[in-house]
Amino acid sequence: MGYVVSVATKTQGRRALAASRLVGKLMNIGALIERSTNRLLLPHDLNHQQFSILYEIFRAGEVQHKDVTNRLLLERAHVSKVVKKLQAMGLVEVAPHPDDGRSFLLSVSPAGRALVADCQSLFAAQKREWFRHFETEELLQILEEVSALQQALTGDDPETRKEQS
Repeated sequence: MGYVVSVATKTQGRRALAASRLVGKLMNIGALIERSTNRLLLPHDLNHQQFSILYEIFRAGEVQHKDVTNRLLLERAHVSKVVKKLQAMGLVEVAPHPDDGRSFLLSVSPAGRALVADCQSLFAAQKREWFRHFETEELLQILEEVSALQQALTGDDPETRKEQS
């Protein structure tokens, strides 16, 4: 009996260590991506998270605030603050919702669309550099694993969410 408990304890210890190391790696990768993206966005007076919100509105075409909050897994107050900045910069337009007088629709202005287009080419070059050593199949496998992890952590399938919008 002692051997079985010992093996189980070692297995749990290895699992906990692997999980801890995985979280650390993901956090490091996230910080690296954010720092690199922030450098690219500096001339536009935006940071990574602000651009992510702008891009989500761009991708959706016209979207309610709550949908941006839900899709990006951000706090409502933070999204509100960023939307106000993007609006003040002339990148986002806010209009009353035609069916719900209490809510608003967000859309990207012509200046915002131009900024997104400029940044997309910069980001494409950045991604080519980051992933130059990976074959397409390797990238698809990593994407599948990371998507499964995200779904396990949030109960949400990001790919299904994109298809539904």
